[in-house]
Amino acid sequence: GEGLAGNLVKRARIDEELVAQQRLQLAAVHLRHDDLVVALEQRAEVLREGRDVADVDVADVEAAAARDAKRALFLETLQRIGKIGLSALGELPIEPSPPRYRIRNRFHLDGRGPTLAIGQFAARSHRVEPVVACRALSERTAAVLPLLRDVLAATGVAPTELATLEDRAGEALLARALLPNGPKRQAKPDAEAVAAALSPLLAGIKVVDSEGRLLAQAGESRLTISAGGRDFSVSVDTFFQGNRHLADRLLADVGQAAGGPPAEALDAFGGVGFFAAALLGQGHDVVSVEGSASAVRDAAKTRLGWSDAERWKVVPSSVAGFLSSSTARFDLVVAETSKLSEKMIRALLCILQKSAPILSSGDA
Repeated sequence: GEGLAGNLVKRARIDEELVAQQRLQLAAVHLRHDDLVVALEQRAEVLREGRDVADVDVADVEAAAARDAKRALFLETLQRIGKIGLSALGELPIEPSPPRYRIRNRFHLDGRGPTLAIGQFAARSHRVEPVVACRALSERTAAVLPLLRDVLAATGVAPTELATLEDRAGEALLARALLPNGPKRQAKPDAEAVAAALSPLLAGIKVVDSEGRLLAQAGESRLTISAGGRDFSVSVDTFFQGNRHLADRLLADVGQAAGGPPAEALDAFGGVGFFAAALLGQGHDVVSVEGSASAVRDAAKTRLGWSDAERWKVVPSSVAGFLSSSTARFDLVVAETSKLSEKMIRALLCILQKSAPILSSGDA
């Protein structure tokens, strides 16, 4: 809801027709209209002063209304695509989150030198606009983005993307810069220039080409991110739950749902071992299946610091490949169901013990 409202108000000018159009769009997702009117008036004042609205706080759609809209959209998607009857789902409340929640970010870059811009695409365009006022960003990330832009501009190199990962305290920051395809002889010097420019501002930086090949690297390659009383060793290439404020709650909820006598548990799309931690905490023996090489490496590093790691096995394989070849049977499965094809679900059912539960996981 907040993201939609931000896109609707960007670069908007007050007039009756625009307000009417925006009200209709917000009504479609059950957001409150008056918030948008106030937001548009504020943006108009900014424009009259000649300032860029992308550098101003995005207006608030009331948090409760935004959560109601997200819940309605989620339920509608489950019913329309998953054919799941809503009566079977219960209340499904949405957990409120404070701002400054993002642990992971991916920014677009456009231009070169003085024209270099870093941020996100403006609504319905590929024009990159600054996002330093975005309340999802930590204070550290919001503060460092203009500095990263300035030092990159000074190199004359034109990366197309910058992915970031930070610890939960928002103090340490890793980044991965993506360089577009170009003359091979120039790729290495450009990458080294980018790494040298960014490294003083970051805990670690890696520069890759469009195929993901490493061109240059400086500083740390991983951060230690703590959640649920455990430490996870995570690189910028590896998925980790995106909300710093709700990570502990998510682990606790999964652990509660997975409670029961010790059993054999499958952690599909296991990543760095986030949900494995919840399963191990309930006394289960866990097999995590993960197809990303970086995630497998990070999970192996994470595993070294856990006293109960002998009950956790990490299998470097696609979930589809594992399901098609494994003869193991499991009593419990945690899986991000949005990644499961119909064929994979049938295979998953074949390796489950009778009446084994499947817990659906997703990003916090």
